Amino acid sequence: MREAIQSIFKSQPKGSGSAQKTKGFTLIELLVAIILAALVITPLLGFMVNLLATDRKEQAKSTTGQELQSALDYIARELEQAVYIYDGEGLHGTGDNGIADNLDLDGEPLLAFWKRKRLPRAVDKNFEAEGDLCPDNISEQAKERQCNDYFVYSLVVYSLIDEDNDQWSNAARIARFEISDGIRDPNDSDTYIVPQDSGFELFERGGSKSLEQAMNAWDGTVQSTVGNQQAVLVDYIDQTSPDDNDAVFVPEDNYCLSRLGLDRNGDGVIDREEDKTDKKTPEQLKTLPDNPESTSFFACVDTERTLAQIYIRGNALARIQNDAEYAEDSPYFPESTITVDGIGSIE
Repeated sequence: MREAIQSIFKSQPKGSGSAQKTKGFTLIELLVAIILAALVITPLLGFMVNLLATDRKEQAKSTTGQELQSALDYIARELEQAVYIYDGEGLHGTGDNGIADNLDLDGEPLLAFWKRKRLPRAVDKNFEAEGDLCPDNISEQAKERQCNDYFVYSLVVYSLIDEDNDQWSNAARIARFEISDGIRDPNDSDTYIVPQDSGFELFERGGSKSLEQAMNAWDGTVQSTVGNQQAVLVDYIDQTSPDDNDAVFVPEDNYCLSRLGLDRNGDGVIDREEDKTDKKTPEQLKTLPDNPESTSFFACVDTERTLAQIYIRGNALARIQNDAEYAEDSPYFPESTITVDGIGSIE
């Protein structure tokens, strides 16, 4: 009994006088810890921010490069159907008398050509005799058996637009415009069964003029309308003007000679396989006008061979910052070219 009572008293808590002291961090220790943490975390945060910014730029560069290549592939597929491609002389002329003066479109026309456009399953197989279109109320299988394709001529124009627009970037963009002939009555070529596009006018054929003379003399009027508008092919094209930035690529007068294989003698003169004097100058092969506002999109064109090389320069930085200007040797202004041989023919 005595031992039990002693055990109870021993288990009782000691008085306040014997309370143990509580330990903790001093203010100086906390400040030192915060400073050390900041010294470690700040470089890590900076590294992460730089890593994310670099990744964003690389994604913008990759996307821009892919879009440029897709745009070039699209243009190339069209140019393969070309029957005539305008060079700089035909497009801008000498003394402002090129066909660009007849193109009331947004931006600067820098590539224009005529092609034969295929209208699939458009006319009945007896069209030449009866002048009947392919019926709309039959199955696709029936159309395969009963209908033929029809071909019309169309004028295609690619322009570089560098104008503010809320729908597009602050950089430039390439827009496409096409105007086509209609389906003519086989028994009366002046009568249309399916009307032509508004404002369409066919180039002259035959007579004493050469093909180039006839094409350059085309005086139709083309303008973008509600029913037939320019369609943007690709955005984020470099908008930097060579007047504002000396580093911007500006093709020299002889640039197109080597690109088109016309300077075989290396003397800066257009050399043809035939022995004849070509009155064109190397400068007239480029579709850029004099003193261009931008050199990010243009073509080198040999009208005689229906051959063209297209050049496009993008602006990937415009995807992540406004008013991004060209920088020499920067990987964020990708350049792409493609050479196309038109295989179409005029009938």
